[in-house]
Amino acid sequence: MTSANEPPFSEHTMTLPDGTALFYRAWEPEEPAERALVLFHRGHEHSGRFRDVVAKLDLRRTAIYAWDARGHGQSPGPRGYAPSFATTAHD
Repeated sequence: MTSANEPPFSEHTMTLPDGTALFYRAWEPEEPAERALVLFHRGHEHSGRFRDVVAKLDLRRTAIYAWDARGHGQSPGPRGYAPSFATTAHD
């Protein structure tokens, strides 16, 4: 649920070449975006933690995307685990 001050977001999954479907949130402006910002959470967090950050940044005409790394938030996998740092960087 969003608050009155929070910009609306949508929820999606992206299927990676290995078949893993990672969850992500997207804050996309109604008018055409002039730029994009991709946010990556730190360990043992998830993309939902960025909801207040996105609201406070108030970046107009910026599409903002934040995904849940493997094993975090709504993405699949053993909780808090990725096969390697390289896998996480590739994702």
